[in-house]
Amino acid sequence: NATEEPRTYREGEEVDVFYRALEDDTGGYFPCADSTDNLCGPRLARSDGWVPAVVERAHHGWDGEQVLVRHAWPHWREPGGRPLDMSDDRNAVQRFAPYRVRPRSEKPEKPSLDILLVRWGGKEDPDACAGQYSGSWGSAGAVVSDRFASGLLDFVHWKLGCDYGACTAYVTSGSDLERLCERRITQMLKGKHVAAFYLLWPARFDDGTAGRPGMVPADSLLELMRRVESAGVPTRFPHSAHVYRALLAKEWTTAVSGCGPSQMRVPATTRVSASSVARVPFSAAKRAVDALRAIKGDECDRGVVKLGYSWEALDVRAWRGVSDLAGAL
Repeated sequence: NATEEPRTYREGEEVDVFYRALEDDTGGYFPCADSTDNLCGPRLARSDGWVPAVVERAHHGWDGEQVLVRHAWPHWREPGGRPLDMSDDRNAVQRFAPYRVRPRSEKPEKPSLDILLVRWGGKEDPDACAGQYSGSWGSAGAVVSDRFASGLLDFVHWKLGCDYGACTAYVTSGSDLERLCERRITQMLKGKHVAAFYLLWPARFDDGTAGRPGMVPADSLLELMRRVESAGVPTRFPHSAHVYRALLAKEWTTAVSGCGPSQMRVPATTRVSASSVARVPFSAAKRAVDALRAIKGDECDRGVVKLGYSWEALDVRAWRGVSDLAGAL
């Protein structure tokens, strides 16, 4: 309200501040329940939300004046598990805009929205995926990158102000995904509305161990999505588990085009089993071309081979003729 007097704070006054782990100069640190919490992966913590603090210097409410506070929460870690030294003023003292500071509340209201982010937490830099391992992702960055997650939360913060929260699960492997507990997740999400965002690349041939940070086993991720959805937290990105599986496996084009030409204009598509390719590639290619001709109702002498559960155009091959298709397969 423009007519309200600017709020002032006394030195030493107890307050809550709205902390965001992906902001500049935070180092990605997040608050932990105690000194052993999130010592080992998978790490699950509140990355955006209200945390206790104490006003370090009197705030007069002057135009443009920020509130200088000292964090009162003692336990913090970064996604790799390294603790933060809160005895160092460079870590403990921080400035906040006045709208991100409120008097300490014993019974705070539930936020309108609480978000679960499931993200890459390995030592490899996820932003490397926006360079060496990809084409052009534009200003938003790759889905697995810090830049993408930061931009997503920036938008939510812009729309809702401080009336939201976010919990982040940092994973490095399929076993991390399998160990995440959906009950613990639902206990942490306290908003009036909840949503889950899975910012990973599910694959069938890589587990983040071959220089591709952000890739995880597809089955482990899809099962986590199913469990979290069953616990009452809907997936808002990228898709619900059953839809996402069909898109990842590239099965939907086969199902649609198999009915013959239609107004959906889906290219003629067929599937080829890995076992047939491994035994006799030429025979597998010939059967695939025969199937495509039957679907099109016309000749088919060129196309594209794609591998399901694959990313970054790593497994896309163009072909012309049966022999070329056999080599591509």
